[in-house]
Amino acid sequence: MHGIALKDIASMGEVNRALETAGFQVIEGKDRAVAENGPTIPWYQPMLTQRSTLGNALRRTPLGRKAFIGAARLAETLGIFPRGSADVIRLMDRTANAYVAGGQTGIFTPLYCFLARKPG
Repeated sequence: MHGIALKDIASMGEVNRALETAGFQVIEGKDRAVAENGPTIPWYQPMLTQRSTLGNALRRTPLGRKAFIGAARLAETLGIFPRGSADVIRLMDRTANAYVAGGQTGIFTPLYCFLARKPG
């Protein structure tokens, strides 16, 4: 929650209860990241592997993100980037790691979708 600017992230059950409390009838609610018809690539997998172009691999993998932090620190020292740029990239790196950890443990998904209607 720290790195992604979401102080309190509601669980899927909490979202459903909030909808019901607001007077909605929850018709359907599910994590679209979970495969219905067999195995699939997890939504967070691109942040772990190098299965793309070199530029994407550098941005998406932990080692590549570390390289960007080092390059930003050097660019700050040379006066090319403003001070604090490396800190922002480091925060984004921690955020990516948090997304992956949340996805791997099943406590976070960006793909929770629901269908609800207001009776009456």
